[in-house]
Amino acid sequence: MKSTIKPLPQINNRPSLHEDDSCPGRLHIYQRKLKFGSNTYIISSNNAVSESLNKKQQQTPVSESQLLKQIDTKLEIHKKDIEYRNNMIISIEKGFVSMKQELVKEKNQNEEKSKQLQELQASYQAIQLRLKQAGDSSKQNLQAEKDREKINTLEISIRQFQTKEQGLLQQIESLNQQISQYTEKLKSKEESNEEFKRLKDQLHKAEDQQGRMEHQIHDIQKNIEKEVNEKNNIKKQYESLNHDSQLKQQNLNKEISASLLQIKQLEQEKMTISENLWKSKDQNDQNSKLNEQILSLKSQLSELQKIRDKDIGQLRQKIEDQSKNSIELKDQLEKLKLKQQELQLQLQEKILRLEQLRIQQQLLDQQDQNNKSEINNLNKQIESLKEQLSKPKNTKQITDTILQLEKTDRDIQKNLSCTFCNKFIKQPVTIIPCGHSYCFECKKGYNKECFKCGPKLKIEAMYRNELLDDIIAMVKLIEQSINSMKQVTKQ
Repeated sequence: MKSTIKPLPQINNRPSLHEDDSCPGRLHIYQRKLKFGSNTYIISSNNAVSESLNKKQQQTPVSESQLLKQIDTKLEIHKKDIEYRNNMIISIEKGFVSMKQELVKEKNQNEEKSKQLQELQASYQAIQLRLKQAGDSSKQNLQAEKDREKINTLEISIRQFQTKEQGLLQQIESLNQQISQYTEKLKSKEESNEEFKRLKDQLHKAEDQQGRMEHQIHDIQKNIEKEVNEKNNIKKQYESLNHDSQLKQQNLNKEISASLLQIKQLEQEKMTISENLWKSKDQNDQNSKLNEQILSLKSQLSELQKIRDKDIGQLRQKIEDQSKNSIELKDQLEKLKLKQQELQLQLQEKILRLEQLRIQQQLLDQQDQNNKSEINNLNKQIESLKEQLSKPKNTKQITDTILQLEKTDRDIQKNLSCTFCNKFIKQPVTIIPCGHSYCFECKKGYNKECFKCGPKLKIEAMYRNELLDDIIAMVKLIEQSINSMKQVTKQ
């Protein structure tokens, strides 16, 4: 804290006499101001010495000039002492100012260092995030490569299956090989049963994945609860630190107020000492004592100032430490919030995947049931045809069976018609979740949206329905058997 000293009023060699004063030998009363610290003090110069001198002048008017000379010399000596003391006070105040400037510089340096630390922490966090993103992208690339390999293997298996189907269709040529065709169809049914088994295995795998996902979700929820508890503990620690810092600040304020009271008491003592000095006769001894007392007071003030500066520095360090801790706690809370949001997003994505898998499972179950029922009906019809062909009694029975087969063929063809071109379906493609089937070439019907359902329904997935291929082959066999039976009736 800056303290300014006003210059003392000039003291003439001879004090001026009051014109209206009745006593001509009496000295004028003058005042001087001395600024010490932040308080100014007024010291009056009407002393017991001046009164005694006036009395002596009244008693002995002849020695007035000598007394005035003595007083002038003493006043000059006293003035020099006062100027020396003022110079000492000014030098002490300059030292205080330089100390304050150094403290301000140190404070600025500490603030710059704290800013640099914060920037380094931010850069370190950004690097960590980049490393995490790079790891996640590498994982995603690996998963994409694995998915591509699976797709390639599936495409190879589909091509192999298509070649097998073409070979089977080429083997069906004449009516004399109907029994062999039926046996081959039974083999194809067995293969379809194997495909059903594979689908069931896939469903079981999906259920296992669902169970694993549920366990992962449970673990993630536990981790979230742990992080929330850690966040609450950090908040409690931060509140306790704030409370301690407030108590320490209050104690320091009390100590500073007590030190200020001591300074005021010392200043009051100084005033009383100065008054007593002006009243005493031996000014030289008293001035030396006064100087010593002033120096002791200055030393005490400097010690108190040092103690105060130390306390202020400790307080500043504590405040800076608390600010750093609060910044770290805020960073930790933000990280926890980000982790919580990421975990919530992962949970939502996994829940959506589970729902999609459940919907696909339900659709596959329905299609499986429908295909099983159709296969059972076709098997029954084939068995009845076999019985009729093995034991033909008359042409009427054959014509009746031909009519029945033609009706079933028409019904099956109605159910197996493409929803876009309304023709008999070829290379069927089925859409999830509506279950409508289209020809592979009719891409306008299923490319962007379902032709029948419209834009309200979003296409989740589509697949090449190989079970319908088996049913189509069965229908072709039925048509060939109808033609062969017609030829038999003509003969």
